[in-house]
Formats: sequence, C-alpha cells, structure tokens
Amino acid sequence: MLADWFDSWNADRGVSGSVLDYIPRTLSTTDSTRSISDIFSSHKDLLGAARRKDEERRKVMVDVTAEDRRQIDVDLTFAMDCTGSMGAWMTTANNHIGSIITTVEQKVRQEVGDISVPLRVGFIAYRDFCDGAARIQTEPLTSDVGKVRTFLAGQSPSGGGDTPEDLHGALTTACGFNWNTAATVRLLVIVTDAPCHGTRYHNVDDSLPGGSSPPPESLLCTLRDHHNVRVAYVNITNLTDKMYGIFREA
Repeated sequence: MLADWFDSWNADRGVSGSVLDYIPRTLSTTDSTRSISDIFSSHKDLLGAARRKDEERRKVMVDVTAEDRRQIDVDLTFAMDCTGSMGAWMTTANNHIGSIITTVEQKVRQEVGDISVPLRVGFIAYRDFCDGAARIQTEPLTSDVGKVRTFLAGQSPSGGGDTPEDLHGALTTACGFNWNTAATVRLLVIVTDAPCHGTRYHNVDDSLPGGSSPPPESLLCTLRDHHNVRVAYVNITNLTDKMYGIFREA
C-alpha cells in the first residue's frame, strides 16, 4: 500500500527540500519489472517519512492539539496524473485508499496515544490541455472514502498529448481546495510519470515551451506558506528529475 512504500524508497536519507518533502529515489530496474501492487505492498510507512524533516516541531504541535481537543485532524489529497501511462497507479490507489487511511490513523495514535483522528481524503485527477473537460477533475476532501473510490473508478487512464502534463493546473486546483484550516496535518501527494509544461523543467518536446504562469514552484510556495500544506511526491521516472530539482530550490 502507499503507506508502506515511501519509507524504504526514502531509505535513511531523510526528507529534504524547503518546498516539498522529497522522496529522492526513482524506480530501480528490479522494481520496474514487478507489478505495481507488489511495489505497494513491500515498502514501508508513508507519513513517517513525510514528517521526519520537522519531527520535533510537529511533536509540539501534536501534543498541544491533543491536550486541547483530544483530536488530530488530517487532510490528505492526491494529485495524480491520469493519462494513458498511469493506469496501474490509478488502480493501485483505488485498491489501497482504505489501507492508507487506516495507516495514517494508526501512525498518529502511535505518537500521541488513543485519540480521535478525523481524516479526510481528496483527489485531483489531471491530464493535459488537449483533454477538454477531463483536464482537471476533482473529488473534494471528504471523510467518505466510498466517494473517493467511486470517483477513482470513474477515471480512465487516457489523454495527454505531448509528454508534459498539466501539473500546473493540478497545483492551482490544490491551492483552492477545501483544506481544513484547523487540521494539524495537511498533505498533498503528487503522483506522475511526466513533468509539467515548460522546457526549463525537462528535456522533451513540449507544446507549451514557455510553461504556465505563475510557475508551479510558486504554487508550491503558496500551498506551504498560505495553506500550511506539506507536499510529497512519487518519483516514478527520471523524466521528472529536472522539474523536482527546480522545485527543491524554490
């Protein structure tokens, strides 16, 4: 499951980067020959890695919240590239969304004891400019996991024109999402095998070489600074390496 998969990819290197929580390893040759479900089931602990960077500060935040409300609210949103090459990842996300929720709840309770963990999950499915109404589709943050599963089941891996996709549109949507301003943990997870538009972010053909405005790293800063949202991502291929390098410098 997704929760099992981040930590061992992160190994012992820690989470770094001022804008996002960077999981710095791509799929190995061995991993790429295995099924996506196998990869999900054989790796460890998403949120442990995602929170490691500011562990002590977060412990203080969690302890104060726990004492005041005996409750830790969590908002978790996925921004997933849903173009043709991402079908296996979409299926796996749908299959394991319940396990992700359970693991997040267990992780919080391990740190602060028996406490209420209201958790909401949201989904941003994005494609590219050529895909019309399917370019950006969303399921707002909700505590009803069935709604998220239904939304995912209704998405087909399709579309996408050139190699880059409209990650900019997904981040713009995330900035306007229905985040709970009282939530102690707010996390956006980007899942894509392609870079955003703009040739400064990659070395492939691009129908929008100038990219979109404002630049995506600016939107990541907005999420961090104005919405207190931490951002993690799944580095599936090396096509996104240059983009994530720029994001880390923002």
